[in-house]
Amino acid sequence: MKRIRKIQARYKVSGAIGYRKTTVTPSLELAGNWFEKAGFLPNQLVNIVCEDGAIIIRKQ
Repeated sequence: MKRIRKIQARYKVSGAIGYRKTTVTPSLELAGNWFEKAGFLPNQLVNIVCEDGAIIIRKQ
């Protein structure tokens, strides 16, 4: 199963008026029935590992 998604930018504004700071963080939302087909269920714990340019999601 292959999915192509675009990394989005998530913006967070913090600080008092006049001292605002905007932080931009890469964000990726994954959702769909294909999770269940892959064996993942709602409320299930998972391990997420980032290595060698890959994100690996495994059931705990």
